[in-house]
Amino acid sequence: MPKIYGEMSVETDLKDMTVCRDIVKELLDFGINQKQILQVIYLLSLEIENREAMLYISKAVKDVMEGNTKKESALSI
Repeated sequence: MPKIYGEMSVETDLKDMTVCRDIVKELLDFGINQKQILQVIYLLSLEIENREAMLYISKAVKDVMEGNTKKESALSI
């Protein structure tokens, strides 16, 4: 059995996901409401480096915040 030094990518991904879950738990423990959750998601979407992903996610969240929840509205960027 070969020895593996360092972390495998699966282990790194697992640690990253754990950090994300901890952040979400902290927000929920803080007492954030649904409107605030959407605002946080919107603000985080603006931080995404991939421009296409940023536009898609921010528009989708903004549509939900404005009450436009039809599937077509979020897909037409």
